[in-house]
Amino acid sequence: MKAFIAGGAGFIGSHLCDLLLARDHSVICLDNLLTSDASNLQHLTDDARFQFIKHNIVEP
Repeated sequence: MKAFIAGGAGFIGSHLCDLLLARDHSVICLDNLLTSDASNLQHLTDDARFQFIKHNIVEP
């Protein structure tokens, strides 16, 4: 399964990324990093099933 997580660098989102990857899912994480921290995802960057996109969904 492929999962898309908006706000994935926050507390809940980053833990959801961990859980889904542990269950062998692919994860696309989108976050603007205004109220979250990319360091929450740093341990996932080497996983080929994980992709991070820095973007604000309010701006096209």
